[in-house]
Amino acid sequence: MTRPIVHVAMATYNGQPWIGRQVATVLDQDGVEVRLVISDDGSTDGTQDWARGLAERDSRVVVLPERDGEAGVAANFLYALAHLDVRPGEYAAFSDQDDLWQPRKLIEQIHFMDEAGAHAVSSNVMAFTVESDGEVKRTLIRKDQPQVEWDFLFEAPGAGSTYVFGYEAWKTLVDYLDVWGAEGVAVHDWFVYAVLRGAGMSWVIDPRPHVAYRQHERNVAGAHKGLQATVNRWQLLRSGHYRRQFLLMTEVANRAAHAAGRDDRFLRGLAEWKEWLSDTSWRGRVAVLCHARGMRRRPIEQVKLAVSGLLRVW
Repeated sequence: MTRPIVHVAMATYNGQPWIGRQVATVLDQDGVEVRLVISDDGSTDGTQDWARGLAERDSRVVVLPERDGEAGVAANFLYALAHLDVRPGEYAAFSDQDDLWQPRKLIEQIHFMDEAGAHAVSSNVMAFTVESDGEVKRTLIRKDQPQVEWDFLFEAPGAGSTYVFGYEAWKTLVDYLDVWGAEGVAVHDWFVYAVLRGAGMSWVIDPRPHVAYRQHERNVAGAHKGLQATVNRWQLLRSGHYRRQFLLMTEVANRAAHAAGRDDRFLRGLAEWKEWLSDTSWRGRVAVLCHARGMRRRPIEQVKLAVSGLLRVW
């Protein structure tokens, strides 16, 4: 029986302490054939040299030329994704540089996605921290709450390192990037969710944690737990960052929806969200509150986001 081929896009930046172990868990996946494409964002700690050396020894690994433009994790991941050579019947996936994958991560996610007839899949993760005394603390990060109609405008379906795409989903993402690019996108995993849901593609969230999600002081994005994470989110809300991203994801989904020929009801819904999110008066804030159940998957997060908007936090 032919094993599925999975093309993995890994974005790196100063990941020397962790990349060796993570790449080993990617290349040693059971039940699949892996092709690993690495895009480095100008590392200064030897990560790029290490990756190039690996590519010279292992034909499954390719290191891309450095991209033009400003450094940034979202742009780096999307650059790697666009340079995968995925063929019909094959799959694409994201990988961080510092996690650890379970040996059957890819094949189990592919089975979960295919059995559901979905175009893409993400999953829960097991976040872990190695303390100074060597003790490992683990926390399950759940993202598998039931999806709601407009959640893709307001959040991602989990850590990008858990994402696996079928060929059609990958091609839709690459075609979108070719036409519109990703200017202003702050979070690549949220962006790809908005594109695919906007295009009408189905996405499933696997409750099993297939990734050990390493937490350390240099995480660009982490488990979002604790007081400091709460303060950071509050500051981003207050600054208008999230409102701008909500509006950007609305536009992203709208472009994808028109390209896919979505029905008028869906397009009207996106137009309404754009109107409500653009309106910072009481009228717009009340409209957002009245439609909170369609915003995020966790009910408590629906309430927190809508009420904070009503109170002019964002």
